[in-house]
Amino acid sequence: MKNLEVLRERHSRLELGDERIVAAAIDSGHDRAFFLSNGGNLHWEEELSRHSLSLGSAIEFDAGVVGMEFLLELEALVIGMESGDLVLVEPRSSSAIEVIGSLQGGILSLAASPDGELLAIVSGLGQILLMTPANWDTVHEFSIKNNDRQEFSSSAVELSWRADGKYFATSEYNAQESSSVVKIWERETGKLHSSCEALPSTHRSSICWSPGGARIAASTSKADQAPSVTIFERNGLKKDYFQATAPAGARVESLQWDSSGEVMKMVVRCDGWDTIQFWYCSNYHWYLKQEWRYTSKETVSTVWHPEKPLSAMVWTALGNVKATTLGWKSAVLESSVALVIDGPSVLVTPLAVCITPPPLCFSKVRFPAPVNTVALTSGSSGFTTVAASLSDQTFGLAVLATSDGWNDLEDVEVVGSILQNFDGGATDSGEGWTSRSLSLVYLDKPLIAAARSPLTESSQAFLQLNDGSILNHCAGELTPVGKFPVACPWMQAFEDKGQVQFVGLDERGQLHFRNSIISSDCTGFALHITSTKARPSVVHLVYKTRQDLLHIIPLGSSNFTSSPPEVLDVGSGKRQPAPKDFNIQRVWERGARIVATLGGSDVAVIMQPSRGNLETIYPRGLILHAVEAALAEKDFAEAITCARRHRIDLNVIVDFLGEKEFSCLAPDFVKQVGKLSLVTELVSCLRNENVLETTYKKTLSTLNPENRMVPAVSSNKMQVVLEALRSAVENHVTDSPSREMCLLAILARNDPPLLEEALKRIKLLREGELGLGTSDDEEALEAIESQGKLVAESALKHLIWLADADAVFDAALGLYDLHLAAMVASHSQRDPKEFLPFLQELEDMPPSIMCYKIDCKLKRYASALRHLSSAGETYFNEALDHVQSHPELFSLALSIFTGESQRSSIMEAWGGYFLSQERFEDAAITFRSCSQLHKALAAYRAGGHWQGVLMVAGQLSMTPDEITNLALELREELQAMGRPKEAARVALDYCKDVKDAVGLLIEARDWMEVLRLCYLHAQPDIVDTIVQPAAVECANGLVGQFQEGVEKVGKYCARFVAVHQRRVLLEAKIKSDQGEDRFDDETTSEASSNLSGMSVYTRGYVVSGLQEQQRQEEPEPDAKAKFEQGEELALVEHLKNMAISPPLADELRPLLQILVFVKRENLSCKLQQAASKFQATQAEAMRAVEENGITVDKTAANRVVNWSYQALERVL
Repeated sequence: MKNLEVLRERHSRLELGDERIVAAAIDSGHDRAFFLSNGGNLHWEEELSRHSLSLGSAIEFDAGVVGMEFLLELEALVIGMESGDLVLVEPRSSSAIEVIGSLQGGILSLAASPDGELLAIVSGLGQILLMTPANWDTVHEFSIKNNDRQEFSSSAVELSWRADGKYFATSEYNAQESSSVVKIWERETGKLHSSCEALPSTHRSSICWSPGGARIAASTSKADQAPSVTIFERNGLKKDYFQATAPAGARVESLQWDSSGEVMKMVVRCDGWDTIQFWYCSNYHWYLKQEWRYTSKETVSTVWHPEKPLSAMVWTALGNVKATTLGWKSAVLESSVALVIDGPSVLVTPLAVCITPPPLCFSKVRFPAPVNTVALTSGSSGFTTVAASLSDQTFGLAVLATSDGWNDLEDVEVVGSILQNFDGGATDSGEGWTSRSLSLVYLDKPLIAAARSPLTESSQAFLQLNDGSILNHCAGELTPVGKFPVACPWMQAFEDKGQVQFVGLDERGQLHFRNSIISSDCTGFALHITSTKARPSVVHLVYKTRQDLLHIIPLGSSNFTSSPPEVLDVGSGKRQPAPKDFNIQRVWERGARIVATLGGSDVAVIMQPSRGNLETIYPRGLILHAVEAALAEKDFAEAITCARRHRIDLNVIVDFLGEKEFSCLAPDFVKQVGKLSLVTELVSCLRNENVLETTYKKTLSTLNPENRMVPAVSSNKMQVVLEALRSAVENHVTDSPSREMCLLAILARNDPPLLEEALKRIKLLREGELGLGTSDDEEALEAIESQGKLVAESALKHLIWLADADAVFDAALGLYDLHLAAMVASHSQRDPKEFLPFLQELEDMPPSIMCYKIDCKLKRYASALRHLSSAGETYFNEALDHVQSHPELFSLALSIFTGESQRSSIMEAWGGYFLSQERFEDAAITFRSCSQLHKALAAYRAGGHWQGVLMVAGQLSMTPDEITNLALELREELQAMGRPKEAARVALDYCKDVKDAVGLLIEARDWMEVLRLCYLHAQPDIVDTIVQPAAVECANGLVGQFQEGVEKVGKYCARFVAVHQRRVLLEAKIKSDQGEDRFDDETTSEASSNLSGMSVYTRGYVVSGLQEQQRQEEPEPDAKAKFEQGEELALVEHLKNMAISPPLADELRPLLQILVFVKRENLSCKLQQAASKFQATQAEAMRAVEENGITVDKTAANRVVNWSYQALERVL
């Protein structure tokens, strides 16, 4: 749906005098045109200056000129004369005019190949010659009859090359038979490739190849019919046909496709005038888009530019030259009415009413002559006027009665009237239209585009001149209002807060808005305007790029930035994948173009693929904004309908408003929606998520925050909304089956689902059906009974569909209604062999036991215990087993069972549970509370609580010997458990064995307590015989450990330094990335390992005779560096953990004192020196680590023992 319009024109006139132009050629390399007059003068324009060259002295023009071609390689013109002469002219040199030769029989036609390497010539004898212009050698020469027995009798032959130069076609006209034959020839061999059927014609046929090379067009002319054009394929088969819009007897002078292959121009000679027609094919229909008429005296001709699409050079024989650039403009106006020009007809389609693909239309307006431009205006009286500029220089008007809408005009053809005496305005005079002048303005520059004012009730119009400046035309006055950086033939205007803004697209594909380039490879755009009463209108720009991406962005004074990163898309020429964004989406078909957007609440974007049909898409971005606009006006019915139709997450209805505001408006929502099934659908889609910040965040990120309603959504969104909807449905909707279904959905969607409450409603419904009403909820039962049509099975099926079937079955069991549970099982596709025996078994049980079994299945163990307790004392043992299986019920069991024996059994079982959990003290206390002293003693003993054991032994009234034996056993157990100090206390207090106690205290390293006991019990000999040897042995062992530790610290420190240096070198090599500076990694690793002797912390590479092979197998340098860093940290951690621990420091202090006490001062000094040296060595190692850049936790690493207060001098 597009119309062809003139974008630019440049007029000039050649100074010919009485001469006439007979031939023309175009030099595409220098963008110049050559014109040859019948007087032998060659005219052309170059570098803004006109040139002429006289050829009269070298060429006889009496015979006539057949054609003229420009040869790019020679930078020269070749002219073919009817006499057979072939002339070469170099325009830059006045003396470079050469007659190449002469062909016998004359020349009928000539044409240069597209690459300029061959020149095809048809002689008057019917011979086709293929010559090379470089040296004028004949490559092929053959007869056009291709060895046919028929003699050559053609008086006219047309030539046309295919765009790639591989084939050329000839059209041979036979005047005797009144027919033309089109033949296709091969360039390389000169053989006939194919031949088309003969076309009846009274005049020679013009032919032309399409730029793609798949079609050949040939014209036919008849005396009693309008001329026609037949399209052939390369194999000679007929493909298409159409008849030109011209009077009978007219003939086609020339045919040619433009460089894009989209438009075919046709020069038609009629009686009294000549015309240039521009034809366009879409959806297998040929449209006449433009017709330019000239007088027969002018003898107009035209040719397309070889490289620039839709650029034509038009000239007359009198010397008037016009360079014209055409362009496509959308046939859809601001009111979404399409006016497609098709010759003398205008195809009218209101897209808001119906989307009819061309060539079909809603209605048609026919004028007496072909239409060039068309406009539409709607009056307040309900009439729509179509105005058209016709090719015969007249204006036509047609009135469409649209007061009752467009329905009355469907399939109606309206005949337009001609405007008589046009001078600016128009009135209906009864027999036709007459005109009167309203205003007349003069422009100092050519007009390139115009747009109607978007302001309501405004008669303004905006005009754009060829320099990009925009003028406001109002009441005959022009006022500048803006300017594009370059001319934008495609322009639209829209209103933004009372101001008019403009969007323009230039011929290079740059989309301009507010002095910014939105896109650099745009192929078309449209504006979608949504206006509401509650908020300002929102304008969205919809445009498509050459990568076949459809972009949607909002425009406005505050929500548009000059260079949004998601909008600017400078094309690379490659087809890129579409981003995962609802505002940018892939167009399904390459080359599809934007036709229009339906504004208001409609969110359709109409696109037209290359084949010509119409496709409607609904971009998610526009849909979301339409939903938001409906919610702004509190039109819930429109919002939910739009969201459902286009599969938008219904959570947007809540999230746009926020759960608090939506909860307040829930009654209005239920009333407006009407159908409770829509409420149920919304309930089913609800979730605790703000989809505006997740799913649709990118889509709405460019909106102006002041125009958006994005309140925060809390974590209990579902609960708040469901409660509001439930209240609204219960209070504002009468009883009906749909109401019950909606309430069941709300109950099922709660978190957690209120399945039991929903099943209770179904149970009441079932009881109402069976006439088994209960007195518990008579009002609810009466309400459900009044519904009549709804049965329990339907409600139950609906609930099972909403919630998990297993959860519904469990909830039915939880109601202890086996019949209801059977209904749920049967409707949830359960196997009857599975659930019927189970339900039958439950039905055969006593009520309390049945409830107990159900509670156990549902893991409601507390309720199960209560039901089991109500079954009687005979089930106490089973209840006790139940409590033991679920220990959390012990407290509840004590509150339920009040009998002394029952409580004692429960406490004993509880103590056994504590004992199994190794909570020995809790078990002992529990056993004592139920007078189980022997079990309490065993619990204390198992936990190593010797005080509790001896305390309970006293309560059991054990004899002194039994207590002594028990103490000996406890002593052995404590020693085995690593508690010698407590064992010593038991041996001393209960066994009275001083030596045994001393030995245990020595084992515990409690030296001062040992001396105290020896002198307390008057046994000083123990000091010499037991204490002194033990202290000396302990001191010597510690000295050895410290000396060995010093050696280990030195080795670890040396290894750390080597590994650290190696890692630094590896990192430096990685950063420098210089292969010539490689060093021997293996040697470094081995040397450092041998130096430290601590290869246990390294996996260095071993050097062998095959070092080159090992280098190929070794890891990459960065992997080595990471491994070395790990080994380095491991060494630091080991050095840190070697520091003297606080328990060892506490052991050293009394040991030094006891050594001095037993006269072993030398050993005491030796021990102190060894410990000091080890501590200093370890501290020095940690300082070395810190100096190499390793951070160490000093609180855990340097446990320094302060020796100053316990030095030997202070001790003595």
